[in-house]
Amino acid sequence: MRLKIFLDVASYDCLRKYHSSDVTNAAVLLGSTRVIDCDDMEARELLLVARSHCPNAAGRIAEASVGRLSVFGNQSAVREWSDGVEPLRVRR
Repeated sequence: MRLKIFLDVASYDCLRKYHSSDVTNAAVLLGSTRVIDCDDMEARELLLVARSHCPNAAGRIAEASVGRLSVFGNQSAVREWSDGVEPLRVRR
């Protein structure tokens, strides 16, 4: 299944610095947001890189993945994906 990951410019640049691939090179620019379209395995690979180098990107990748998995009620997969990643908090 395909995922759309929305990253701010700083998170995208950080991720691209540590993980240069066809996935990060093919991001779409949407205002000041970069949109990465990838499958589950590509997202997992991005998350592994982002966890150690790009915490904001890791949060967004996990958020997109968990959101897709929770739609299908796959709670064990949700726990596996989100293990160790802090959820993003919206500032008001």
